[in-house]
Amino acid sequence: ENDMLFYLWGAYLPSNEKLQQAYRQELHKSGFVIMEETSMTGLQVDVIDISKLRSDLVDPSLRADVEKIHHSTPQKKRHFILNMNFAFGAQTDGIVRALVLTFGSRIQSINVVGKAAGLNGKRGDVQLPNALVFSKTPLGEDSTDEIRNVNPEADRKST
Repeated sequence: ENDMLFYLWGAYLPSNEKLQQAYRQELHKSGFVIMEETSMTGLQVDVIDISKLRSDLVDPSLRADVEKIHHSTPQKKRHFILNMNFAFGAQTDGIVRALVLTFGSRIQSINVVGKAAGLNGKRGDVQLPNALVFSKTPLGEDSTDEIRNVNPEADRKST
């Protein structure tokens, strides 16, 4: 039921400009800045200022964490979440490289979540890969991709 409401909201919101403006104002007050498909990325980028999140408006499972962040983070130290929608391959590499060059050791974590529409599961399931493809091309090395097993036990069994 909630998924259907979310889906319908995504279709209705773009068609109602007045509601869209009110929605964006509320998002902005809650620490969300939405950058529409910028010239640099060609993607929509959401910048979320965690210090402005309202615990009463976040998912109930995250409320305690938001409150903890509000009470434990010094005022001048701010944390952000960047969400980029639908980046692909080398595009993702360029964006992550720019972030690392800009923010360096201040980055605490980078998480890449892939889309696996063909897999069975429920919303919120975690997907764990058996192997990763490490592409050396964006690093200026040769164009040979390397497949790395994620599970070290699989390496021992295959040798």
